[in-house]
Amino acid sequence: QLETEINEYESKTQKIESDKIEDIQKGITDLIKSSESETLEFKSTLKWDIRENRSNPSLVLECVKTIAGFLNNRGGILIVGYDDDNNIIYGLEKDYPHTSKKQNYDGWQQYFINQINDKLGKTINHYFTIDPISYNGKTLAKINVKISPSPVFTKQDNNEGNFYVRIHGQTENLNPQETQKWISDHFSN
Repeated sequence: QLETEINEYESKTQKIESDKIEDIQKGITDLIKSSESETLEFKSTLKWDIRENRSNPSLVLECVKTIAGFLNNRGGILIVGYDDDNNIIYGLEKDYPHTSKKQNYDGWQQYFINQINDKLGKTINHYFTIDPISYNGKTLAKINVKISPSPVFTKQDNNEGNFYVRIHGQTENLNPQETQKWISDHFSN
């Protein structure tokens, strides 16, 4: 009797897990079919430069700017590991040797979080989540970003003052006057 109940439970659990995986696969497929927008962005990799076939630390800043842009506007989703221009799934695996000694997803994620902490500050960590998505034999990162209740500035090249927003499918660096108006319009109580 108990063994039968255990087997039924395990069977149901496997079915639920299988359904969850199918839902995630469908969700990522739907996202990949979508165009970039104010709330959706794709990056081929975090650090590996596909065109130059080498590690390129400046690419990390592109992901950081996107996160800041989402935080300062309506939130959004960043998918890392997919090249939407050429419809190629690169996955995170190209980044692994350049982001961590571990050379796996955990190492990649820790590197990513450290970059966010360094360039945007640790206080924004609870405004985004990172999920690994297995897709066509590769690992993608789906980063869900919420709206920040206060302005988020990006530190780069020892300069703390760049203000990015996501507008019409692009991440824009606003000048001081635009930044002041944006903050007044979007963050004032």
